[in-house]
Amino acid sequence: MTDPSKNADTAFPVLDPIAARWSPYVYSNEGFDRKVLGSLFAAARWAPSCINAPTRRFLVAPRDDQAAFDRLAGLLVEGNAWAKSAHCLGLSIAKTRCDRNNNENAHAWHDGGLARGQLIVQAQSMGLYVHQMA
Repeated sequence: MTDPSKNADTAFPVLDPIAARWSPYVYSNEGFDRKVLGSLFAAARWAPSCINAPTRRFLVAPRDDQAAFDRLAGLLVEGNAWAKSAHCLGLSIAKTRCDRNNNENAHAWHDGGLARGQLIVQAQSMGLYVHQMA
């Protein structure tokens, strides 16, 4: 659950989930329902995108799919090994070509960032934390 004492002291009013957002390195060992993942990725799905052509994709590996979780965890660099304690790992991918004409979409990275931002605000509003890594 979010801790109001950790809320950012903002100069201007912002939404509570934004003020409460932070990226912990330690996670609870308490799991969550797959419907929660559905809500998080629905928020990402509804993010605006260039020419209304979503170019982001996500690979998701909850801990209850141990093989998938281990595959994604195996991609972590040593400095991010702490993330192996999370209950879900995700990988975002930017699709840099448009489906309709195969032209390059120079905005794919921007669109992916916006989708991840919406996912993070959704998670925070549900009392969950997301920690991004590059």
